[in-house]
Amino acid sequence: MASASSSRSFHFTSISISALTCNLLSSCPHTRKPTTSISQNEPSYPTTTAKLKESLLLTVKDRASLKKFLKEMCKSSGEGDVNIITPNEALCIFDYMLHMHPSSPPVTSFNILFGCLAKTKHYETVFLLFKRLNSTGLFPDLYTYNILINCFCKIGRVSSGFVIFGRILPSCFTPDAVTFTSLIKVST
Repeated sequence: MASASSSRSFHFTSISISALTCNLLSSCPHTRKPTTSISQNEPSYPTTTAKLKESLLLTVKDRASLKKFLKEMCKSSGEGDVNIITPNEALCIFDYMLHMHPSSPPVTSFNILFGCLAKTKHYETVFLLFKRLNSTGLFPDLYTYNILINCFCKIGRVSSGFVIFGRILPSCFTPDAVTFTSLIKVST
């Protein structure tokens, strides 16, 4: 019996993140209003995105100004309220970050965006953007993995959270209290 569970564990860790997120995006129940999907059919999409792009171009010139911009966009009021970033705005910011010169910002900047989206329950957008980040060659860190585990657990996909946990173990990261708390809270 022990050998069967260890081979099952190995099978889960060998699943690719791309396949997992594709499967998730097609079967994920809506966790908020239908506006959680990235859509150009939103009435304010062109004007909101144009204003955001203009703001990015004017204020974000380097990694330090990007981090300041992201923290301002995603800051919390202290009472649990978070500035709401729509999935379309997140996509715009994400694209801008990927095309920054001379190089893309570190994964910690992407984590700020992912964390804000997770707090506002835009889980599908987190998975979509993580898939895109993964395809660019930027490697996730423990904080990124913790965000993904938390998102999977919040939508009831604990097994997918354990798949991500399985990716942490062979990496150079050591799971921390946040990693285990996300998995334990849902399992109990």
